[in-house]
Amino acid sequence: DRLNMMADVDVVVVQGNHDYERSFYLGDALECWYNNSKNINIDNNASTRKYVKYGQCLIAYTHGNNEKVANLPMIVAQERAQDWADTKYREIHLGHLHHKREIKYMSTQEYNGIVVRYMRSLSGTDSWHFDKGYIGSVQSAEAFIWNKNEGLIGQFNFNL
Repeated sequence: DRLNMMADVDVVVVQGNHDYERSFYLGDALECWYNNSKNINIDNNASTRKYVKYGQCLIAYTHGNNEKVANLPMIVAQERAQDWADTKYREIHLGHLHHKREIKYMSTQEYNGIVVRYMRSLSGTDSWHFDKGYIGSVQSAEAFIWNKNEGLIGQFNFNL
């Protein structure tokens, strides 16, 4: 609601591998809540990969548990060939590992590439993660500010 005071808002719901149904229900509730809003769009379709083209920016979203990370740049280029051709700034955002990680892929041209970002999670350590030794990750959320012509221009972190 606060963001909508300044700009249109797109919410891209990407279901995870541990909360597929719950994420869908959350998206469904948001769709109902903002049903009459002209400025807030909720993308709650069942696709495991979603895309937002914003000016010169192409941002892909997927949970990251299905695809091989090394294949993601070509998957994006194949699924969104025209968007890839029309954009200069490209990123893929994933959540599967629940900790911060960045991987840069460069194409044959020096300035045409794509960044793969693993996003942190606000979720705490459950028993499965504890038993596997996946402990100590900072509970955090990240927000990005994109400029249509200049790409990513700002990033904010919120840590619990």
